[in-house]
Amino acid sequence: GGMLCVTCTDMVVLSGNDAQTCYAKYRSMPTHAKYLHENALRILLHTLETSACRYRRHIVPIISCSIDFYVRVFVRVFESPAEVKTSCLREAYVFQSMGCPSFFIQPVARKNGNSVSAAPAPVCGGTCPQTGARLKLGGPMWGDPIHDMSWVQAALRDVTASAGADASPPIQTKTRLHGLLTAVSEELPDAPLYYTMPSLCETIHCASPKWDDYRSALVNAGYRVSGCHKVPDAIKTDAPDEVVWDILRCWVKRHPINSKRNSPKSHGHTILSKEPVLQADFSRPKSFKPKPKAARFPPNPEEQWGPKSRARPKKRPVEDGTPGSQSKKPAIDAESEIAATSTNASAAQEGTTADDAQA
Repeated sequence: GGMLCVTCTDMVVLSGNDAQTCYAKYRSMPTHAKYLHENALRILLHTLETSACRYRRHIVPIISCSIDFYVRVFVRVFESPAEVKTSCLREAYVFQSMGCPSFFIQPVARKNGNSVSAAPAPVCGGTCPQTGARLKLGGPMWGDPIHDMSWVQAALRDVTASAGADASPPIQTKTRLHGLLTAVSEELPDAPLYYTMPSLCETIHCASPKWDDYRSALVNAGYRVSGCHKVPDAIKTDAPDEVVWDILRCWVKRHPINSKRNSPKSHGHTILSKEPVLQADFSRPKSFKPKPKAARFPPNPEEQWGPKSRARPKKRPVEDGTPGSQSKKPAIDAESEIAATSTNASAAQEGTTADDAQA
């Protein structure tokens, strides 16, 4: 199949600040949550998939990255009417709690043998199980993996091998590319979206645990966890939301919070009022391995760095003696124009009278 590289710079739209424009352009509703960077990638992949299906084609993502202030995806396009019919299996919706960072992935369809049917919904009931708050619906979006991990590993090996002063790409690009591919290779491919540690702790007003402590608790509970290539404090995991909150409930028992910050009317109080079913173990598991050294999150090249305002034409000066001043016609007020018209009319009439006299 062919390959497409698609870049979108309208992150304001994809992140949910302009939901109606996002739906008009991409046919997907954003949720404006902390996982906005990955959600933007999945919305873009959904748009590419739906566009390809109209022509009996489907896409296979190779790598999807949120870089700086834009998103960029590399996809392969194949022609297969059979795969087009199963496109609904690769789509999903997301239910986002309006009281806490909890979210729930809702597949569009499910496969029963050789047949495809609508998936049962909703996956979490009508309200958030942690806070009782309402849920808002986002999507549809791409629900399958957004990276081809075999390709990512091969690209990472090639970049690692391209060392030396005469190597291509240059050393600065190589360092950043190596860090990006390393971060992507460490992501869980089958865990859509992510939590962020600050948003979880902000909800219950507790001190933030160390990343390794929280990761250890998830691994000791039998779940997988990883980061995200865009957000340093992201938590991608296959653990359900009750496990995510049970670990923090156990953390708060070890590190109590000020009662003044735990208002009885807050959603954090509702979450902490429940006793944890899971007793978290924060000890380091033996399966932990040191991460390879890589510049996963390089700093910005300069201060106040980011997207600038759109380009606008420069206004040419109109003062006397400056270039461009002759290109503008002098302004004529209404009275001068009327006077000039009357003078021209009188002159024309006198010329006509003189011609008649000579005749």
